[in-house]
Amino acid sequence: MFIKQRIDGTIRLSRYREFMWFVIITTFLGAASSGGVFGVRLVTALVANWLAVAFIFMINDVEDAQDDALSPHKAIRNPVASGMLSHRSGWWASVLVAVLSGLLFLFLGFGSVFWGWTSLLLGYLYSWKKIRLKNLPLLDVLSHSMMLAGCQFLTAFFAFSPGLHWWWPVVFCMPISISMYGELFNELRDYHKDREAGLNHTALLLGYERTMVIMHVLLGVGIASTIFTLLVIGIVPFWVLMITLALLICLMIPAILRIASGVRDTIGIHTPLQKPFEISFALSLSVWYLIPWISARISMWIPHWLFGY
Repeated sequence: MFIKQRIDGTIRLSRYREFMWFVIITTFLGAASSGGVFGVRLVTALVANWLAVAFIFMINDVEDAQDDALSPHKAIRNPVASGMLSHRSGWWASVLVAVLSGLLFLFLGFGSVFWGWTSLLLGYLYSWKKIRLKNLPLLDVLSHSMMLAGCQFLTAFFAFSPGLHWWWPVVFCMPISISMYGELFNELRDYHKDREAGLNHTALLLGYERTMVIMHVLLGVGIASTIFTLLVIGIVPFWVLMITLALLICLMIPAILRIASGVRDTIGIHTPLQKPFEISFALSLSVWYLIPWISARISMWIPHWLFGY
């Protein structure tokens, strides 16, 4: 029973539901920007990035456990704060995940190692109480966007042999600006509580209204770079966008009902709108990568099956 509780607590500590789909997007876009195809190399980059981001979430909850224990809402979400995992167990689980991620990056070449290990380092410094980048204005937004978006893009980008195109920074801008938007959104969500707690981050430095304006500017940049990436550069085929749209319509129904129920503020509608986009685009990109790989495998064994040799 104790072992099962520790396993369950470690899984909860990773908070994989919060990043799984977005990491697929950043990784696959990075690979697509350097001509990557589905195979062992891409799967390795994806798993390494998943583990790296899991470590970032895990070490954050381990470092914040003492503070989260004072808030019933946060304590329930944090298995270390709730007592489901000891601080020591959570710390060692985080280290193990980081080591596994770091080892996988070694199979992808120097560029991937550099950016993969950079994400791990930033993740630690972001939460480590002696530095806490998340409490340093401007550095909180920059480190958040790199460790949870930019580094994943770049590890996949350098996992292949990139023929540098003029447009790759535009593609790179898409996850970066959206991640910055997400960080400012989180800071605004906790704005009043953080101010009472005496914390110091970008939103508190700029003020609520200025942060809201910058947040929407970043969202606009993210949308513009997305449109340019998909429709002008054409990094993915048009049918991928159609699949994304079809899935999005299906997944948006709960969000539409939530908005219709009376939720009007940006903070209130953000989560139910964000996840459908992430899931739809991640699944569509996965289908795009898998179809050529599956077709190649089928072409290898169908003749043998038909003709008996």
